[in-house]
Amino acid sequence: MRKVRFFAVVGVTLLVIAAPTFAARAAAVTYTPADFTGVLVTGGGARTVPVTLHVDSYTTTDEVRSLARVLGDKGQQAVVATLAEMKPRGWIRVGNTVGFLVPVIRSFNTDKGPKIYAILDRPFPIWEQLQGTHSPDYPYGLIELDLNVDGNGNGMLVAAGRSIFADDGKILVESYGTKPYDIIGVTQQPVGK
Repeated sequence: MRKVRFFAVVGVTLLVIAAPTFAARAAAVTYTPADFTGVLVTGGGARTVPVTLHVDSYTTTDEVRSLARVLGDKGQQAVVATLAEMKPRGWIRVGNTVGFLVPVIRSFNTDKGPKIYAILDRPFPIWEQLQGTHSPDYPYGLIELDLNVDGNGNGMLVAAGRSIFADDGKILVESYGTKPYDIIGVTQQPVGK
């Protein structure tokens, strides 16, 4: 299976640690807790399923810097182990599946509105391991949401990604096998308000 490099989300794995000018503007710009719901488009648009990212709180800059050090010193698998030990910041649910805990969620201001990033260590289907595919080398699930000032917008989901260092020191995400899936019609709803 062909690898597709996905560079539109620079620094998603460690959420812009390598780009300090963007990180300096970082601020949680959405209220919490909140649900971000939309429609995930799969199979060339032939199929859609609902997707929800629930946010209880946002990951701190210090936690992200710690993950950056782990990646640089010990590698990607050490990051996966660290993610498993982190406090969940929310969860994601695709379709009617059981939700998966998300240990890293960040929100950043942009000129157009908030940008939300989420990363989790993705569960591996048994068939991947039995068939010996390389997807276990891509241990992250990633979500990016681009919202307007009203909390509405679109996004994308990387089902299997891994972090790599670019020549300029930025941390990039490489997606396994396919381009990211589109998430359309995202709306933000407060929880308990």
